[in-house]
Amino acid sequence: MIVGRGEEFRVEMRLRVTPMEPPLMHEVPLPASAARMQRALILASVARGESWIETGDGCTPPAVHNTAEALKRLGASIVRRTDGYVVDGGDLWLRHPDQHIYLGDPDCGALPWILAMGARVQNGPVVFEPHPGRLAYPVTALVKALEAIGLHFSVDATSKSVRAFPGQPEGGAINLSPLLSRWVSSVLMVAPLARAPVTIKLADTFSAGADAIVTTQLLRRFGIFVDSDESRGWWRLDAPQTYRAAQVDACPDPWVAAFVLALTAAQPGTTEIVRGRHALPSLMERLVTILREMGVAISNNQDGGTIGVRNPGRLVGTTVDVDGMAQVVPLLMTLGATASGTTVLRSRQPLFNLPASIEFQRALRQMGAEVVPVPASGGRRLTVLGVDRLQGGDLPAMLDAHHFMGLLLAAITADRPSTLPPEWSFLATYSELTALIRAQGMKMKLETFSTASQPPEPVLSAATLRGASILPN
Repeated sequence: MIVGRGEEFRVEMRLRVTPMEPPLMHEVPLPASAARMQRALILASVARGESWIETGDGCTPPAVHNTAEALKRLGASIVRRTDGYVVDGGDLWLRHPDQHIYLGDPDCGALPWILAMGARVQNGPVVFEPHPGRLAYPVTALVKALEAIGLHFSVDATSKSVRAFPGQPEGGAINLSPLLSRWVSSVLMVAPLARAPVTIKLADTFSAGADAIVTTQLLRRFGIFVDSDESRGWWRLDAPQTYRAAQVDACPDPWVAAFVLALTAAQPGTTEIVRGRHALPSLMERLVTILREMGVAISNNQDGGTIGVRNPGRLVGTTVDVDGMAQVVPLLMTLGATASGTTVLRSRQPLFNLPASIEFQRALRQMGAEVVPVPASGGRRLTVLGVDRLQGGDLPAMLDAHHFMGLLLAAITADRPSTLPPEWSFLATYSELTALIRAQGMKMKLETFSTASQPPEPVLSAATLRGASILPN
């Protein structure tokens, strides 16, 4: 904070996005999900038996390596190989670290999941430092979400640390408010270890999205039975259950894959998306179907390899039932905003009346799109009338990561540069996507300036920003 002549100034950071004309033909590799590897390492550490966590042929992201090192300090047996990690797990981590666990700048994306498992150290407590509130996460909401399942923490404002006390989750029915819904993956990971069955219900289904789907898939891979309906924000887990060793492949994250597909489809020309040997996530398969209805020619090798995407010049409007894919609705709204004709989005849930969606609709209108909720539908139907090209400018903050990425797509395809407040938790967790965007020639950089009478934005260190692939190394 800067104070001068009776007026209070605060430091604000905004992400400046400069769109560039894409080449007529280019290739986009889908990176393996670092967040998936991090979660798999954590689950393998409490699983019975020897697990294999593949990292792929490329360089292991620093965040994944740092997560493995933090787990080793908690007593986990982890051996690094050239293309993955061997994890010899157990029912409990056996020892308390000699020093505090430092979840530093490049690996702060692991905090939500590793903090949940800090209670598994039998001779704790475990202290995580520094306080992550200045890095990427509103730690108070994260702690409250984990306390809802019966774990215990304390946050020391003086030492800027989070203390996790040993204990077993209680179980029962857990209703997570919109503020806490974004941390459902952390609750899901520790829920099988509870004393009694756990039922989780979200007040805001937008906040979980693809992240919760990835976590649920990993739970099943490690032998946990989960009954779920992610589209309605509902999960039920029998407890206690025991994690069992598993083999986890290095796969693309479905949310990152969906964004890359939407980005390539929104720009004229032909693109080859390299996905390797892995099958398409179900989320991406549905998006492929929708984009074909909007006039995009897509060829997909079912056995792996590449996805060919060709946009002849402009998308055409269509009608889409978005139930079960709420997390890509902001991307669909952005695509509809630049398509010819009218795009209609329909849902059995009042998705378009949620505060995050209302703010996003307002931002698209600011960029020149005509977004019209159908009043009689009760937030279950939305029409988008397309324009030739969205208008760049200073854009407002979004309330969650999915709408932030929808607005980022709009900024990339706009007619001039745009600035928007960063969504720190997304940038830290999905650093591979921001690196990929910059590699494709889209200019992204952070700008810092002072502003009067504005609420403060989180301030990250330069090392954190490098870890999020926004600043060059």
